[in-house]
Order: sequence, then C-alpha cells, then structure tokens
Amino acid sequence: MCFFILYNSLLFYIKPYPLAGSAACWPLALNRLARPRLSAQSRVGGYCLSRIGLIRLNQTTCFIIIRSGKSPNNPQMNRPTGSDDFSNSNRLTIAAYQDNWEKYVADTPKEIEPVKDWLKLAVDGLDPSAKIFEFGGGTGRDALYLQSLGYSLESSDAAPAFVELMRQQGINALEFDVLVDELPAGCQLIFADGVMHHFQPAEMRLVVAKVAAALGLGGRFAFTTKEGEGQEWYSEKLGQPRYACYWREPELRSLLAEFGFGRVEVLEDTSYKGRDWLSLVAHKTGPVPKGK
Repeated sequence: MCFFILYNSLLFYIKPYPLAGSAACWPLALNRLARPRLSAQSRVGGYCLSRIGLIRLNQTTCFIIIRSGKSPNNPQMNRPTGSDDFSNSNRLTIAAYQDNWEKYVADTPKEIEPVKDWLKLAVDGLDPSAKIFEFGGGTGRDALYLQSLGYSLESSDAAPAFVELMRQQGINALEFDVLVDELPAGCQLIFADGVMHHFQPAEMRLVVAKVAAALGLGGRFAFTTKEGEGQEWYSEKLGQPRYACYWREPELRSLLAEFGFGRVEVLEDTSYKGRDWLSLVAHKTGPVPKGK
C-alpha cells in the first residue's frame, strides 16, 4: 500500500516497509526533511521525484520522496522568461538542470578548448597532490581534463543526474549544494565552471565567503561567469527557465578583495555562441576580514 500527498507545491510519496532490526533505520530530524540529501529519482504524473528521506515509525519505515522539479499542473515551478519574480531561484534552477540534464549534455561542447586556458591557469604551479574541489561539475568534462593532467580531485553537483553521470565516468563525485552544504577545508583549489551567475548577489557573497573560509593562504578560487548587467530568467539550451545574474569585472574584483583575494587573474572569452564570459582565478593573499 502506498499513497501520495500534495502539499505546498511538494509531492510526498509514502510507502511503509517492515523494519528489519532496530538499527535498520534512524529517524531524521524535521529540519533535515526540509532539505534531505538527493539520493534517488523517478517520475510520477509529470513530477520529477527525488530527495529520499527515511523516518522510523514503530515497526515500519516510511520512504518520503520530496519532489524536485516541474509539474505541468504547477506553473509556479516554471518561471516565464521575462518574469521579475526571482524567489526560489536556486531551487528552480537546480530543478531545470535535473529535469533537462540530457538536453544540457547534448548541447554542451565535449571538447575542453573553451575552458582549457582557464583551467591550465587555475592549476599552474600546483603540485599533483594538491587538494582540489569542484562544485557544479555538470557533465564532468572539466574534472576529466584535470585528471588527465595528473590531478586527483573531488567533484560535485546539486543535480543528482549529473552526479550519477560523473560517477559513471570514473569521477569521484558527490551531491552538493554550495549554498547549504559545507565546503571541505584545506583545499588548494576550489573551482566552478558556469555556476556563479546562477546566484543572486547576496548568494554570491555567501559563496565567496564560504570559499574563502575553506581555502588557506595561497589557495585559489577559479570560476567562470556570464558578463553583463542585471538579472533574468533565461531558457537557453534547456527550454526551461534558469536564473542568471550578470557581473562586470570591477564588481567581481571588489567583491573578491573583500574576502582576502588580493590577486585576481581574468580571461575574457566570447568563443561559445558569442556569449561574453569572464573566467577568473582569484588568489587568497590575506585572511578574511573580521565580520565578513
């Protein structure tokens, strides 16, 4: 016996199973159920179902699957292009990638050339034993290139479909949302390709602060972002809106300097579909100022 509950734009799938032994499952705290780890996915009635959590109820275990994605019956999950409502932008952007990951893979260049110079700059002079972490790994292209150069690294993505894709290619990958999860400490390089423009300005500050805290002196933060002004929803490549906030080089340099990144190298690139990108490698030259 199983049943579904639709509540506040979330679809819950609940199915009881016999509990085999007292240690078979531990109850999860309610705050974890609000944002459980993404670990499986399926589809029911147009919903993309994922985020499985377990709750122990007497002699049964209930599997609770929280929807992460779009529904044709829930237009609030699919912001129209041109909308100035940017609430839940991170959640909706992750859902767009999860729902359309195959489209993204098909339309993303397989060759490393568009970002090769930037990645080489990011690891220039780094020892092969350097601790490297990537968030927003997507197709795994960048991680595979660094592995081919002799580096070991840990990659991640907030969309479980990309995590599984990377693992199938032999990449050490985990599910990770940089806005809510903690970055590993002691990294020499943290990098993100095509991710940072998906964050609102306050979220951008949060991410830069978290990266700065995770890096030691001399550590590097390498990232690419779209150049421009303003913010919008756009549907390029996926056909489902994603959030974007555009940045200028002086704004990024100023923000990075606030968090101890005293030296910033910038490459400008317009090679991919004519889109202006900024590719940066920021070097942490000082401590994070108190209060940041």
